[in-house]
Amino acid sequence: MQEKANDFWGIRNAVNFTKPSNPDQPFYTDFSDVRGSFKDTVFYRSLTIDKDFAYKETHFENKKLIFFSGHRGSGKTTEMAKYAKNLNNSNGFLVINCNIDTGLDVDDIDFVDILIYLSELLTKKAEEINLDIDRDALQNINAWYSQTVQEVNENSKLSIDASVSMSTPLAILTGITAKLRTSLSGTKETKKAIRTVLTNKFKDFAFNFNSLVKQISAKLREEKKAKDILFIIDGLEKTASPNLRKKIILDESVRIQAIESNLVIILPYELMKEKSRLEQFSNIISFPVVKLSERDGTICEKAHARFNEFIKRRVNINLFDNGETIKKIIKFSGGSPRQLLKIIDSAFLHAEQNIIDDDSIEKGLKHLATKSQFLEKQEIEILKKLKQANKEGKQLTEYSIELQDMLEKLIIFEYNDGNDKRVNPIIEISPIYQQEVENQ
Repeated sequence: MQEKANDFWGIRNAVNFTKPSNPDQPFYTDFSDVRGSFKDTVFYRSLTIDKDFAYKETHFENKKLIFFSGHRGSGKTTEMAKYAKNLNNSNGFLVINCNIDTGLDVDDIDFVDILIYLSELLTKKAEEINLDIDRDALQNINAWYSQTVQEVNENSKLSIDASVSMSTPLAILTGITAKLRTSLSGTKETKKAIRTVLTNKFKDFAFNFNSLVKQISAKLREEKKAKDILFIIDGLEKTASPNLRKKIILDESVRIQAIESNLVIILPYELMKEKSRLEQFSNIISFPVVKLSERDGTICEKAHARFNEFIKRRVNINLFDNGETIKKIIKFSGGSPRQLLKIIDSAFLHAEQNIIDDDSIEKGLKHLATKSQFLEKQEIEILKKLKQANKEGKQLTEYSIELQDMLEKLIIFEYNDGNDKRVNPIIEISPIYQQEVENQ
């Protein structure tokens, strides 16, 4: 459990960045109005949502597929939690949050696994809100899932029990999909058996999933509980490898498009290099880090004030020697909430006394900057071009795979809508940057 640090030894827990906050938690800080030219309305309008968070689509067969991407540590998951809370209302959506790292095996995952999980989460949520689905309406879907489980058992040595002693069709379907999902956490042979059947009959799988969505959506409107369903898929960044993420998003793109539902997928940042391909069938929203200053160096006071709030919510200000130390932490965060927490954590580890002071910050920053010693020659050349472009007040418009990799590795940060690129301030203080870029 995370609590505000009121003594020195509570700092590490308070700045643990592996646990994103949400709008209902004490640590939550709203950065939505300090991200430069990026505005929340871009996201809402992409879903046809008005200022009152009402869904304004009148043709419910029109579904939206959005990929939402940004730097690791920019606050995507936290911001998405706010969006989900606002959108989940009777005039908006029934929001289904799917964090794949909490329900699936992120070391070995397939798109059909995610679809099974979405089915389980949807029927479970429909149960929770007491949605009155007619028994006959789900009869065919339940029969298909039961038949699929039977087929999996017949084609393998598995014995997944599809029988569920529940009273309602929704509960039965929740039980079956839950058993399939938990079976996917078993051996490789179990995974292969389930995926083989579902992949071979994916057309039927998608049809039944879409039928389920349509029936529940129609009932939501009838009971005035929501106008439609919105799935939010997060956690792909935590999967085992870039190749696995690429397989799910790109190699499975035809299957993703077969899903007839409003869908937001948090896109791993390295896949932004495939933006032109993804834009052929989806809308891509780039989520920037907080803009701490203008390109001419003018300080964005509101952004600094918001980061002050962010720190004070987590750590008692008496644990810093003075306000200048806090300003320094904010400056070197580059506008990334996660990087700021890492700076405080690193300073904690290097503190000589039980307080965060300038000396501990300097040592902590030096430690964090050590990753820059692995800069490659091509990367150094790009940093030189970026420095010159920013000096002349121009944009670095030349795209390359190396540049995208540097964005992914947080060597360079993007601001506004991505047209403003700057060197990560921690990289700027490294010896190699000072020697090869700054002093050239």
